[in-house]
Amino acid sequence: GSGSLSGTTVQATDSRGKVLFNNLVLNQTGDKELAASVAGFAPAVSNMFTVQSAGVFTSFRITDTGGNSITDKQAGESFGIKIQAVDGNGQPVTDFNGGAIITSNKELAAGGGMTDSFSNGILVVDPVIVRGTGSARLKVQSISGAETGYSNSFQVSPGAADADHSLITATPDVILNDGSSQATITVQLQDAYGNNLTQGGHAVLLSSTKGTLGNVTDNGDGTYSASLTSTTGTLDIARITGTLDGNPIADHAQVVFADFYTWTSSAPSFWYPTSAQVWNQAGNWDV
Repeated sequence: GSGSLSGTTVQATDSRGKVLFNNLVLNQTGDKELAASVAGFAPAVSNMFTVQSAGVFTSFRITDTGGNSITDKQAGESFGIKIQAVDGNGQPVTDFNGGAIITSNKELAAGGGMTDSFSNGILVVDPVIVRGTGSARLKVQSISGAETGYSNSFQVSPGAADADHSLITATPDVILNDGSSQATITVQLQDAYGNNLTQGGHAVLLSSTKGTLGNVTDNGDGTYSASLTSTTGTLDIARITGTLDGNPIADHAQVVFADFYTWTSSAPSFWYPTSAQVWNQAGNWDV
């Protein structure tokens, strides 16, 4: 780009062939590249960078309300943030009084969308609530320009276990009514936003209208499991319900105790040359 470069622009290399320029000054703003040349070598060109005027609004700084990095949170946890307009050197700019839009790579339950107007380049937003888990980062963009800013990345873990959102499943959901076949009943604890819990430690109890349930095992990863053994003789449907720390879990599972007919393999013969004909012979079926 245009402009003049001042400072010490000619230096000798050290024993490793390297040189440090530490007092260069450009006298114009805009997009720039620096070129370096050494006799006998092709010139080297830097990446493109932007020179900005001090005191000119260029981006936002996002911190907690105390001006520090945002710490790790739980899904559903309420916290506040401070957004400050800054120049290219990270210094506060007090003449920005517009609005901005707050977004995140994780879904927000509160604090997202268009903000109120800034006052003297500062806006406090409270509450902010993140729904999703994992590494989260907030973004702020001016509604009247291209100025943007990002918070630090912070981890969001699942919130408190919630009985209304936790899940009860059965695998398989149809078993033989022979008094010994079993299905595995699994409870996946979730928070109020549907995030799976990843640690154990809760009191989970299960009950069934049919069959026999074994003891509930805490698997230590947010899931709890028990074995359900079928009844004998008749078709039955077991309804499995549970409680979480004494509170009824809204979800339930069902397991059918059914009669099965099992196929006993028999090769085709002279009288029944095709598989279909063998399949249709009652003598090849057991109850």
